[in-house]
Amino acid sequence: MTTPTQMLTPTITSRSADTVAEDIDKYEKYHTTHGGDVESRKKQYADMVNKYYDLATSFYEYGWGTSFHFAHRLKHESHTESIRRHEHYLALRLGLKPGMLVRAQPSSSQASAVGTSAVY
Repeated sequence: MTTPTQMLTPTITSRSADTVAEDIDKYEKYHTTHGGDVESRKKQYADMVNKYYDLATSFYEYGWGTSFHFAHRLKHESHTESIRRHEHYLALRLGLKPGMLVRAQPSSSQASAVGTSAVY
């Protein structure tokens, strides 16, 4: 019989907690329920949309870690082990070899840099 594994404390690693808190505050102020008005929101539309997606990305990262994909869990696996197994499966299907790099598409908050991560 296996015992449940302890869940890791969720964290956001791509942005500081202060930056996330500032973006939440700025995003909320675009809406009338938090003092915003329609004309101001229209003028700052691109910033509002970028804040929304940056916050959504941070929320997903908080909940799921740095992987934006799911993996079914086998009875004996932890969440981390299931993601690792699935990533190895994806690497195999893509024909990736040890040492090859996978280029990640940057989010709007990381538009100036393109991230890379090792396969293993």
